[in-house]
Amino acid sequence: MPLLFDVESLFSKCESFYTKGEIFASYINKTSLFPLAITLPKIKESHIQKEYSNVLKSIKQLETSTLPLVYKEFAFKSLGSQKLPVQIEFTTLKHYLQIIKKDDEYQAFTTLYDTLTARHPQLQSFFLKRPFLLLEKALIWQKILTIVDFFLANPSLNIYIRELSLQDIDTKFIEKHKKLIDALLSHITVKEPLR
Repeated sequence: MPLLFDVESLFSKCESFYTKGEIFASYINKTSLFPLAITLPKIKESHIQKEYSNVLKSIKQLETSTLPLVYKEFAFKSLGSQKLPVQIEFTTLKHYLQIIKKDDEYQAFTTLYDTLTARHPQLQSFFLKRPFLLLEKALIWQKILTIVDFFLANPSLNIYIRELSLQDIDTKFIEKHKKLIDALLSHITVKEPLR
């Protein structure tokens, strides 16, 4: 008999707000998703009567997880008053990030986002669509922005990538990240693609 609550699936449901980028979007839009509640499958009186040990086991497994539970008192005809879990509720962003173990990654995201958009505010909408790009390219943003700033400062420069000379940045690096550089440049200002 399968358990009433699949803890792994519930964790995945909780994490989906992060993996789909909703947590990042709320940071960029300066909004809040919290308190954030996820409704649990309803436990009916008939469930308890027919599968008492399974229901009990399911609840115990849920209670031993780190998920924050909200309970409600139910008055059943044959069972009397029963206090049962009805939802998972994260009261704050900090609480949520601790439970899904993403606090450090989120902190890295906000630091990068604030740094890059302070330099180029036009990138706010770019990162709203592609928040994970900030983390994926975390180690190379300084070089990427150096290249972007170079082209912004020299808009009429009509040279090939191989002719560029930027300190500590080789042309292979520029070639490798050409698509991203072009996307950033076109987002900041109308610019001809790199040749």
